Amino acid sequence: MEYDSSSYPIIHLTGHQKKIYPWLQDNLNTPFWRCYWNVTPGGWLRVGGAELELKSDQVYIIPGYFRFSTFAREPFEQFYIHFSVPDNHFPADCGILTTPIRPHWKQLWREWEALEKSGEKNRFRRETAAGAILGEALLQLPREVMTEQTRRSPMTRQAMTLIRRDLSTPRSNPELARACGVDLRTFLRHFLRDTGESPQQFSRRIRIEAACRYLLYTTKSIEEIAELTGFADRYYFSRVFRRLQQKSPARFRRQQQPPELADGE
Repeated sequence: MEYDSSSYPIIHLTGHQKKIYPWLQDNLNTPFWRCYWNVTPGGWLRVGGAELELKSDQVYIIPGYFRFSTFAREPFEQFYIHFSVPDNHFPADCGILTTPIRPHWKQLWREWEALEKSGEKNRFRRETAAGAILGEALLQLPREVMTEQTRRSPMTRQAMTLIRRDLSTPRSNPELARACGVDLRTFLRHFLRDTGESPQQFSRRIRIEAACRYLLYTTKSIEEIAELTGFADRYYFSRVFRRLQQKSPARFRRQQQPPELADGE
């Protein structure tokens, strides 16, 4: 049996930071989800006009495209995972999710920490430990949150896989329809019904989300990122990016770098 890798959480970044302070990040809004465990108190979130303390007995899961700010009242310690989930598995309005931390998760985090210090030779074990924590935390969430929100036809799933397969060379609608073995009109109608987006809207969103990953987690230039994500030049890329993210790629990189990497001593 073959499995579609887009059906499972994808981890982009794992880390551990001590003495985080002041943790000032305003108006965060990225496509990626975050899993936080604050080992010690001190870290807070601001959502709208409300403030939420990150308690050490809870794991916090923050959805992608959820707008929030961070601050600290005292230096604190945090383990974190940045990841993506399938497009249709979580309700858009699920908000910040929490689950009590379990003793063996703490043990796995400490094992991850030891493996992190040992270097690249243990990278697979390290990422497996982080994946185990994330998987178990997600499984503790309410069943209705973890249930697939929409059913998609095999044709739509195939088209989505083709779009994701090579972001640097976007396919046209007729190319996608031919690859799926249907006429163009049928293809467009079914794709829009299944996803709420046209194929080209979906393609642009997926490519911009990939660009966000490059901007936050690599040092690649904006020109390189535009090429890798299938945009003709930096200027067209910046125009599309600004339309979808409400800011330029350069400003996004400056303002929304992972705060866990930017803060601390």
